[in-house]
Amino acid sequence: MLKWQIGGVTITQIVELTTASLGPHILPQATAAEMQAIPWIAPFVDE
Repeated sequence: MLKWQIGGVTITQIVELTTASLGPHILPQATAAEMQAIPWIAPFVDE
């Protein structure tokens, strides 16, 4: 768990889920080709 102290405030990172990629499991129809066809999301698609 990561923690940062900024002045009088402590920020703690809480990891809910650790995995390489959930994409294929959550949205199996979201292939790279389908995502590239959506102009606003295309810049954020890695594969």
